[in-house]
Amino acid sequence: MTRILYRSLLGLHPTVFRRRFAQEMLCIFDEVAAEGTTAALIADAFVSLGRQWLFRSGAWIAIAAVLGAFIQVTVGGFSFFLFTRGPGLNSPRVYGTAAPMSPAAAELIQLMLWTSGSLVVIVLLTTLWIRNFTRRIDGH
Repeated sequence: MTRILYRSLLGLHPTVFRRRFAQEMLCIFDEVAAEGTTAALIADAFVSLGRQWLFRSGAWIAIAAVLGAFIQVTVGGFSFFLFTRGPGLNSPRVYGTAAPMSPAAAELIQLMLWTSGSLVVIVLLTTLWIRNFTRRIDGH
């Protein structure tokens, strides 16, 4: 029964991966099954399935884009609560200027700063992650 489950999990992997590794993985499964429990291999097949479809198919690009958009919208939306002053206090001012700004202009500047900063952080982290991921694949 567990062999059928494991073979089914292998069948769900991308075609290129399945052609290259399925026979070897099934052989290892048979060896381990003869000696004892196969729970670790089945768990590994589930992890491998997710990893292969996520990274090999390029779905991570869409996930990173959605996550980046979510962060931008969230941080931009929270900037109103983080930087505006409560009622009865002076209106927001740009540092170093004597004239008060309109609240709408101050919010726009804050939104632009948060968005720009978020984009820089997202691009930097994504670049570092991709570089680390490709080094692991290449074996460096």
